[in-house]
Amino acid sequence: MKKTLAWMAVPALMLSLSACDSEPGTVTRGDDATASASSEAPASSESAEAASSEGAEEAEQSAEAAAEESETTETEAAATEATESEEAERSAESAAEESETTETEAAATESDETAATEATESEEASDKASEEAAAEAPIASGQPTFGDTYTWHNGLAVTVGQPQPFTPSEWASIENEDGQHHMFDVSVVNGTSEAHDAFEISLQASSGGEQSGMIFDTDNRIDVPTVSIQPGKTLNFKVAFTLKDPSDINMDVSPGWDYESVNFATQ
Repeated sequence: MKKTLAWMAVPALMLSLSACDSEPGTVTRGDDATASASSEAPASSESAEAASSEGAEEAEQSAEAAAEESETTETEAAATEATESEEAERSAESAAEESETTETEAAATESDETAATEATESEEASDKASEEAAAEAPIASGQPTFGDTYTWHNGLAVTVGQPQPFTPSEWASIENEDGQHHMFDVSVVNGTSEAHDAFEISLQASSGGEQSGMIFDTDNRIDVPTVSIQPGKTLNFKVAFTLKDPSDINMDVSPGWDYESVNFATQ
């Protein structure tokens, strides 16, 4: 009975095994699972280490990039500052040169103006000296006689006429009665460019070796002229003297204080 059951059990077992083989599956044993877990754990650790290494490398690269960028920024800032400093220095130099040029031009202008002023003053002084020298020097050489005209270089001319006997009026002023009374016609032509004061005209006579006294006689229109002779105009007046010897007369004539005297004489 027991054998019969055993043989019956064998087919059943085979059928069961056959059924198990007909459906694929995976059977994991405890040792295999442990081995698998052990093999997977080192792989995970290596991955973590690799990831950590990559992160550190990336961080290092980022730090290096940031340092390079900071260094570049600092270099650019230093270059910009240096450029601005150079530009400021050039600007200061340019301003200094411009100021120096302006001062030089101003000094040159002032020097030119001073030179022009000095030249003008020198020219005016030279003209004045020439005019004074011309006024003191005669045009013609030789001594003029009564009836001649004497002209100074500045254009002023004086004519002293021949002596004429005359009788003074009752109210005449006579300095010296000892002699013969004579009068002279005088003509002054102002050929200069300025007015001439006739009051400056001086006439002094001598006769026979003695000083001749003047006669003032308004009734005979013999008086000292006091008018101003304008340029291009002529003034006529009379002078009179008491002469010791009418044949020997010398008269010193000066048209002004800055003029040289000229002597008119009898022939």
